[in-house]
Amino acid sequence: MKKSFRLISALCILISLAMVATGCKSSEKPDISKNPNTQQSDIKKSEGDTPKTTDESPAKVQEGFQYKVKTDGTSILKINTGKTEWLRVYKDWVYYTDVNDGGKLYKIKSDGSSRIKLNEVKNEWLNIVGDWVYYTNVSDGGKLYKTKVDGSAHLKIGEYACEWLNIVGDWAYFANPNDGGKLYKAKLDGSGIIKLNDVKSEWIKVVGDSIYYANINDGGKIYKIGTDGNKILKINEAKSAWLNIAGEWAYFSNADDGGKLYKVKLDGTVLLKISDVNLEWGNILGEWIYFVNANDGGKIYKVKLDGSSLIKLNDVKSEWVYPSADWVFYTAN
Repeated sequence: MKKSFRLISALCILISLAMVATGCKSSEKPDISKNPNTQQSDIKKSEGDTPKTTDESPAKVQEGFQYKVKTDGTSILKINTGKTEWLRVYKDWVYYTDVNDGGKLYKIKSDGSSRIKLNEVKNEWLNIVGDWVYYTNVSDGGKLYKTKVDGSAHLKIGEYACEWLNIVGDWAYFANPNDGGKLYKAKLDGSGIIKLNDVKSEWIKVVGDSIYYANINDGGKIYKIGTDGNKILKINEAKSAWLNIAGEWAYFSNADDGGKLYKVKLDGTVLLKISDVNLEWGNILGEWIYFVNANDGGKIYKVKLDGSSLIKLNDVKSEWVYPSADWVFYTAN
């Protein structure tokens, strides 16, 4: 009996060893998250989850690509892999020019889906109003054109060249590079072109019945003029850039003070320094101004319009900053 028991025990051991050597199939699913040969893209595909946007660390950010960051800085997402300029956001679309495709006009959904080419020319100075994108056609000497937002129609508006373009109501306001950068306006049907001043004008902003601009003939100081060309008024005495208008104030980067952020009353009566940051690419949304801080490697910050609550939003050099709703869109540089 003992001999038979030892024989049966030995046989069981041999069978167990054979099973270990050949590998036993289990009813449990393998843990693919621990399998070094399983790619993350394969995992997402098997789950049916292929997001259009992904969180990006500074190490992964690529120059020229288009990103967005939450206005509270909590999330950074890549939405486009083309090198982009002239970024604008309108409704749920981001409009931009693709440097890798000769500056042609594109739009892409703000979640990174549905990328669409809208025209076949080099574009600058984009304005989106209603169903049209207005722009200067560099391929035709910088003349003013418009393209339907779906790309279905393209029209030349005038034979004049434009820079610092503002589309307001039925008029285009711009600096004419063929006339020394002087300020003009023209009807959007191509009629009625009118010269408004006799100085080189930059950083043009049209608000209500007034046009604000930096007078380059007077050291870049801010002036305002009526949309009819009357009532010219100097507002400040500083070389100014990145001009924004909000409420009763003009916000600007003061080049005479290291590019620091200032504001001045629109009637020129009060001048205040808001922050010691060196501001570039500034744009106002609500009670905040979003900008690139040249003192911190071109990273995006925001600060309240009264100068309080300075907050960093990202950690990469950025440009073409455009705040919209809960996101700040930008191009990594």
